[in-house]
Amino acid sequence: ETHAGERYFVLKSIIIGNLYGVDLMEEAVEICKLRLFLKLVAQVERKEDIEPLPDIDFNVRSGNTLVGFASLGEVKEALGSDLIEKENLPQIEERAREADMAFGEFRRMQTELNMNASQLNKAKAGLQARLDALREELDGYLAKDYGVNMEDKAAVQQWQRSHRPFHWFVEFYGIMRQGGFDVIIGNPPYVEYSKVKKDKKEGYIVKHYQTLPCGNLYALCTERAFILLHQQSRFSFVVPISIQTTARMDRL
Repeated sequence: ETHAGERYFVLKSIIIGNLYGVDLMEEAVEICKLRLFLKLVAQVERKEDIEPLPDIDFNVRSGNTLVGFASLGEVKEALGSDLIEKENLPQIEERAREADMAFGEFRRMQTELNMNASQLNKAKAGLQARLDALREELDGYLAKDYGVNMEDKAAVQQWQRSHRPFHWFVEFYGIMRQGGFDVIIGNPPYVEYSKVKKDKKEGYIVKHYQTLPCGNLYALCTERAFILLHQQSRFSFVVPISIQTTARMDRL
């Protein structure tokens, strides 16, 4: 009742607390954010009623949906028989939990009236620092799993640029800890995996997918979606008719 516009506040709360997205294209991420902001502004009839627009940099993100750890179990599997590095797993999970708590506080601050911009910026910087440190460590484990020489910093950085790893386990720890997302919708790329591998400038490889024999990225994205869902979730993708008419899609 204390907010100037009820519908604006409700939609702002939904955007902050319920909507998340990942796309490889940075411009697609920015367009998505802009579209959500325009939806909010359209609810305001008087300019004096507008509240600060939400900061959703941690909700809608740029990264490779197909490359990265979705769970602590995947991190453990990537470490293999390295017992020394496996000792770091409890600390990694604890740091991910702390980052998620900071994310929750950052969201809460944005739904309060007269929020302090300085405090919000400080909270954002702290959360960013936590996530950056976790990403760097997990990128190292994953790059090693991909056969990258960890002593060669240039090789590691090149792998990071080409593969753009996105670790769902860390970025959305609270959601993944509870079993996954309630709803996933998407329009996955209909691109032959062989073309991605051959692209020297922006190409990348993926590992550990059951649908790799299908040979198309939309199959891999679909498998990834089911990994990110919990058992009572809703799922909807726009897919080509080849999903049910092509023999190589049997596995999908």
